[in-house]
Amino acid sequence: MQLKKLPFADTQAFSSFFLDYIAQKESLQPFYSRFPTLKNFQSQLSEKSSAFPTAYRTTLVNTLHRQYKSLEPSEVVIKNISSLGSSKTFTITTGHQLNIFTGPLYFIYKIVTVINTCKQLKKTYPDCEFVPVYWMASEDHDYDEIKYFKLYGQKYTWETTQQGAVGRFNPKTIETVLKEIPGDTSIFKEAYLKNTSLSAAVRSYVNNLFGSEGLIVIDADDRELKMNFRSVVKEDLLSNTPKLKVDEAIARLEGLGYHPQVNPREINFFYLKGNLRSRIEKKDGEFIVVDTALRFTEDQILKKIQEEPEEFSPNVILRPLYQETILPNLAYIGGPAEVIYWLQFKGVFDHFKMPFPILMPRNFALVMDAPSTRKFEKTKLQLKDLFHEKNFLFNDWVLQNSTHNLSVGSSLESVTQIFNELKLRATDIDPTLGPLVGA
Repeated sequence: MQLKKLPFADTQAFSSFFLDYIAQKESLQPFYSRFPTLKNFQSQLSEKSSAFPTAYRTTLVNTLHRQYKSLEPSEVVIKNISSLGSSKTFTITTGHQLNIFTGPLYFIYKIVTVINTCKQLKKTYPDCEFVPVYWMASEDHDYDEIKYFKLYGQKYTWETTQQGAVGRFNPKTIETVLKEIPGDTSIFKEAYLKNTSLSAAVRSYVNNLFGSEGLIVIDADDRELKMNFRSVVKEDLLSNTPKLKVDEAIARLEGLGYHPQVNPREINFFYLKGNLRSRIEKKDGEFIVVDTALRFTEDQILKKIQEEPEEFSPNVILRPLYQETILPNLAYIGGPAEVIYWLQFKGVFDHFKMPFPILMPRNFALVMDAPSTRKFEKTKLQLKDLFHEKNFLFNDWVLQNSTHNLSVGSSLESVTQIFNELKLRATDIDPTLGPLVGA
C-alpha cells in the first residue's frame, strides 16, 4: 500500500474557518485552550487530573461495567474500563450518531484516529494510561439521519414508526434490511437481532470491530452519569447562562468574519422519557414540554432535576460539556464541522470551571484500488487535481494533452458574423425582413 499526503487547503473541501484553526490563526486562539501537539498534552494532563474527582471515576467505572454486562468484552477492554478508576488514566474521545451498519466511512476514520492517538500518547507519556472512547449519540432523535446507508451504489433504508431517542429504538425490524444486503453480515445480525435497544446493538458490533484495540463504547443516556450533571441542568433552566456565553462567542466570531455552526436556545435541554424527547421552554413562569401537555412549576422542575436527572437530555450546545463532566477526557476528535462548532463553547466551559479539551480533526482518507491507481498514474494528474470540478478537470486535461486545436470559439465567431451580414442584407431589401432573418 502506498500512502500519500495532501494539505487540507489543496482539497478545496474545507471551510476557511476550519483551515484557519488548523493554521493556528492568532485571532482564533482565544476560542480554545491548547492546539493538538504532543507537547501540549502535558499541560492538558495536569489540568484534567486536578479537575476530575475520584468519585466521578468510580461512577464511570461502575456504569461501564454495567453497560458491558451483556457482552463478552476482550481482556484489554475490561482492563481499560477498570483502569479508569486510576488518577493516571485518561480518555481520548470521538462521538457519532447511531447510523445503521456504521453509516459513513468516516465513522471508522474517527475511531481509528482515537485509537492511534492513544498509542502515540502512551509512547510520549508512558507513566499514564490512555483509553480510546466512542461516545454514542444515543439520545439524538434524528431518525431520518440514521435510517439509511449506501453500499455498492445501493441505498438501504430501515423503516420504523418508533419515536424519541434513537438509542432506545428496538432494532429487531432491521432484519428486513439484513436480508437485502450482500456479503457476510453476521456481526450486524448478531448485534441487531439479539439486543432490545439500538444503543446496545451498536455497542455490540463496535466491540466486535474494535474491542481488540481496547475501544470503550459509552452510552451517556444513563441515570448515574447524569447525577453528576445536575448543577448544569439547574443553571441552564433557571439562569440561561450557557446561551449568554455562547452568544458572546458567536458575536466575537462573526466580528472576525466567521459564521456560527450552531445557535443556543434559552433552555438547552430536552425532556426525555420513554419514547418522548421534546424541548423544554419557559412560558408564563412555568416550564413546558413542547408539543405535549406536560408543564412544571419551578419547584417541581427543581425536584425533578434532583431526583430524576435522567429525564433531562442536553442538546448540541451542552452535550460537549456533559461529555467532559463525566469522562477524564483530554481531547475530542471530530470532523471539520464538529471541530469548529466546539470553538463556540469555551466560555461555557470556563464558566463551569471545566477544562476545555484539545480539539483534533479526524483522519481523512481517499482509497484508490490498484486498477484505478494505474489509470490515474497514466493521466499524469496530481492528487489535488482530483478535487476539481469534473468538467473543468476533463477540459483542462484534454487541452493540456491534445496536439489538435479543439477550441470552437473562433468558428462560432465567424458563423455569428455571417448571420449578422445576412440580416443586414435582408434589412436593406425590406426592413420587415430583419426580424424574420434574425429568427
